[in-house]
Amino acid sequence: GLDDLEGKTVIVNPGSYPHALLKEKKNITLLFASDHLAAFRMLQEGSAEAFATDKWVGSFIVQRYQLGQITDTETVCSPGKCDRRQKRQPGAA
Repeated sequence: GLDDLEGKTVIVNPGSYPHALLKEKKNITLLFASDHLAAFRMLQEGSAEAFATDKWVGSFIVQRYQLGQITDTETVCSPGKCDRRQKRQPGAA
């Protein structure tokens, strides 16, 4: 859940629901990406431990751009909305 992100660096898209949800958390460092593909590239490069995004869009981008090394996902929900946190697999390039 959200508590797992404490002390971590998380990529978000500015103005997105995950951004709004996480910006209130004092112990989470946010990095901003201009779009989903850029966020996944940042994740692959090791710039952050997670990318918080909409589960459907995130899954589409992973499949569309064959980002097979993005494998560990967790759904983080709040009332009326669920998002998926996607993490870089340890040791993946």
